[in-house]
Amino acid sequence: MGNVRKIIKNTRLFFKETVVEGGLLTVILVVSLLLLLSNIFRVISTGKSNFDVYVYEQESLNALKEKNKELSLDKTYYQSEEYKLLSLRDTELMAKPGESIYTTRDKTEYFDQPKALLDVSYKENYADWWVKLFF
Repeated sequence: MGNVRKIIKNTRLFFKETVVEGGLLTVILVVSLLLLLSNIFRVISTGKSNFDVYVYEQESLNALKEKNKELSLDKTYYQSEEYKLLSLRDTELMAKPGESIYTTRDKTEYFDQPKALLDVSYKENYADWWVKLFF
């Protein structure tokens, strides 16, 4: 306890003996005020950016919840008996009693071109192609 009193007494004596002129005190106060204002501005801008991140994350969370809801509805549909029956009818060509199943050709070719027309290895002069294309 005695040591604490000595430290407090020495500190008071030090500050009583220290003389600060008006100009220096003004400069110190202005610098400390600028530091305080810059820190306040920094805290406000950081808080604003953090709030913007929070709002963005909330929106993305809500979008993900909606997507999850849609996917869960799809999951319940794909696990239903109705979908299983439709899938079997499409993949295994199963029919209900009284239905007729019609199939198409396995491979449909829309552009049947002779191979000779597609081979351009024998062609040396391509200048007349533009004329044939437009005229």
